[in-house]
Amino acid sequence: MPTGPVAVLTRARLAPRHAVTFWRAVPPVAADLATLAGASAASGPTGDTAGPLLAIGIGEAPVALQGTFSIWPDLAAVRAFAYRRPAHAAVVSRTAEVGWYAEELFARFTVLDGRGTVDGRAPLRPAGPSKARTTPEPR
Repeated sequence: MPTGPVAVLTRARLAPRHAVTFWRAVPPVAADLATLAGASAASGPTGDTAGPLLAIGIGEAPVALQGTFSIWPDLAAVRAFAYRRPAHAAVVSRTAEVGWYAEELFARFTVLDGRGTVDGRAPLRPAGPSKARTTPEPR
């Protein structure tokens, strides 16, 4: 099992007849993720689950195509959020029952390096603001 940060990319095309039920299931998961991310950023891992270093929603068309990109401290943190946090675990178990997705992708990657900032913060560095580079790095 890889150690260190893990990037996760999800993408799904919602089945039109189930889009409304999917979007109703999202707010509890998003709220839990935001709470976990905020607590982890302020004081380190919360309970047995470390929060994401970065989590953003992405999509080509917000109604039917949805996606996320997140970076986690390690694979154990990804699995803990996905399967042990009640809000997300409930959505995972309902996915097969409801048939929300016409197509889906869940990919994870070992993070080898990272540069830059998001909202003035470098996700792969210890908590706290980080200044963006004003000069290019030598190549």
